[in-house]
Amino acid sequence: MNKRGAAIARLRASFAAARTLIAKTHGLQPDWTLDELLEGMTDENVHPETDWGPDVGKERSDNEEQA
Repeated sequence: MNKRGAAIARLRASFAAARTLIAKTHGLQPDWTLDELLEGMTDENVHPETDWGPDVGKERSDNEEQA
């Protein structure tokens, strides 16, 4: 098998593994609730908001005014 064929075989195996993982986990419920996660939040362990600069694409939220 040449390099291209080997790369394609690895890619197919990766997709097959991902498909299997998705199939196994689809429909499973988490062992925690949002309320349980939020119970662990304190003023000490909440980090500040990060400014990533101006929007450059479609990431503007619906509640922001258009420029």
